[in-house]
Amino acid sequence: MWGLPPGRQRGPLPSHQWGLLHGHGHRTCTFRLRSADDDVQQRKTLSSRVAADHHVRKGGTVTTTSSSADRRPANDRAPRRRLAAAAAIGFLIIGSFQVALALGAPLGAAAFGGAIAGQLPQQLRIASAGAAVVWFLAALIVLARGGFAIAPLPKTVSRWGTWMLVGLLALATLLNIASSSPWERFGWGPFSLIMLILCLTLARGGTGSRPGSRKPPNPLHTKPGSTDE
Repeated sequence: MWGLPPGRQRGPLPSHQWGLLHGHGHRTCTFRLRSADDDVQQRKTLSSRVAADHHVRKGGTVTTTSSSADRRPANDRAPRRRLAAAAAIGFLIIGSFQVALALGAPLGAAAFGGAIAGQLPQQLRIASAGAAVVWFLAALIVLARGGFAIAPLPKTVSRWGTWMLVGLLALATLLNIASSSPWERFGWGPFSLIMLILCLTLARGGTGSRPGSRKPPNPLHTKPGSTDE
């Protein structure tokens, strides 16, 4: 009776009131703590997404990221394009020479082993016309291998076509060096060797990226530092 308000019960609380204050109250606190952790995690996720979007959007413009095939730096792709351009010019020179032979130019001493000086007969002129088509096609193949949009060939065609040109140029180099014609031995021999080196270097590397071939990335999946300036 001392110090107890009227109507209060002395002694331990009933079991259902004890469980209400301790068991249920503990579960309520645990639930609130978990909710606070979830809020912190959501805030961290939102902050990371905002940071990723900040790296992608600069000045209101969405920048593009490189795919796995285009992650090489620009200073690596530029020499490959120069190699492809140099090889294409070389093939155009060879093709133009074959066209001249097919049209009847008196350059037989510099072709077909130099067996026939002057104008080639009809059969060899037809063969020169066919060879010109092959060399012009070779120019398109190396341009596609270098990533030029002027030659929209599939990557598989440009890759295996460049390796076929490597084999063809290796054979042509051996035949020109072993030829009895001074034009082929000292002219086309070194020229075909240079073309072989160019095509071999181009074939061993990857395919250059074509302008406009990149796809816009998902801003939420962009990693910092992966954007192209």
